[in-house]
Amino acid sequence: SGNPYTLALNGTGLPLTGLLLTPAQQDFGPVALHSSSAPTLFTLTNLTPTTANLSAPTITGDFVISNAPTGGPACGGPLAPNASCFLQIAYVPTATRPAGGILTFASTATTASAALSGFDSPDPGLSINPTALNFRNVPGPTATQQTITLTNTGLYDLQFAAPTSSSGSF
Repeated sequence: SGNPYTLALNGTGLPLTGLLLTPAQQDFGPVALHSSSAPTLFTLTNLTPTTANLSAPTITGDFVISNAPTGGPACGGPLAPNASCFLQIAYVPTATRPAGGILTFASTATTASAALSGFDSPDPGLSINPTALNFRNVPGPTATQQTITLTNTGLYDLQFAAPTSSSGSF
């Protein structure tokens, strides 16, 4: 209640330069031991005036490069100015604990990195890899096939019914 107060704000923006990796941080949440998360799409954009010659990305921790489709060019080799490439990363727990890692891209002139985190939950006796599927940029009526693998990691035999989908699109 009362009269509004006007506050003047000012600033000077700086242009982005170098390699821009988005997202800059990604939490994959809890994933059961012996399973893997759904892959997350990372985008690397070259904001330099010259072609960036990328080395292979490096990843630390319990994180791996996924072969899931990205809907665009893969990251590797030369990346033209203002161009982007894409990479999918999945979280694959190896022990029951909080986990962290770093995804890094490097060129001769600059680097870009993203912080990765997740939490390994106990093994439920059934491994599902991956725990979810993402279908990105599927044009028109075409489809991209992806596979889910079920593995019994427990002590007892398991029986499964036929898989079903809650959507007619899948």
